[in-house]
Amino acid sequence: MKNTLLTIDWDYFVPEKLEWDIQHAESLLYLKHLWPNRGPYFKDIIKTNGEEIGWWDKLHRRGYDISGDIVYVSDSHLFAANLGTYDQIITVDAHHDMWPPSVNDPNATLWCDNWLRQYLQLNPETKAHWVQAEWAKEDFKSVKPDAANYTDLWERVEEEWPEEADITCIHICRSGCWTPPWLDDQFLEFVNDPALPTVRLQKGVWDPLISRWDHQMRAAIEQWAEIGKEVMENNGETRTTFSLKRV
Repeated sequence: MKNTLLTIDWDYFVPEKLEWDIQHAESLLYLKHLWPNRGPYFKDIIKTNGEEIGWWDKLHRRGYDISGDIVYVSDSHLFAANLGTYDQIITVDAHHDMWPPSVNDPNATLWCDNWLRQYLQLNPETKAHWVQAEWAKEDFKSVKPDAANYTDLWERVEEEWPEEADITCIHICRSGCWTPPWLDDQFLEFVNDPALPTVRLQKGVWDPLISRWDHQMRAAIEQWAEIGKEVMENNGETRTTFSLKRV
């Protein structure tokens, strides 16, 4: 049985259309400050697809035993790269997180969008199983980046569940720069559902075990909703467009 890391990105359960994407990045701007402005437009639209309900039972029915495991929780997915060495990784995610270094980052800083690529480079014996969300296959088509000497890494990534796995470590990330605060309480329910011990990997404003859906966030969204109404009353119908990225 292969020693396995199971890492789950909460955005797997949160469908997003391309026209909603505002070129996210991991920063406080996207984690907290933009959601009040986006809330009036998307609070009733961006929801989970319901697949998170009973998900752990489905995992058990696949024959995977997670009893006795510890659940490590972070906001960013990059922390999955520092949880030890494994024979295989199961990454349940809307995105592949295999992007190569950009021209602006030749030293290949570890980020949420390249952690799996860097892990496979540092651990040549490890194989990965990318379980991609069905909605992402349809909406994003998650294009695989093309780069020199890159094919060998993709050959070690299978886009399906492994036939067998000894899951000895579980990691869950919230991806709060992609998933809205009004879903944080559901995220916490998902984390707590298997009734396993949890360890937070980030603290402070990035603490994934503290819901952003508090009185301050709700009030800020209500305030922006009122501002939006005033704009429409004074200027007529307005349209908002968002730049497209992120696969």
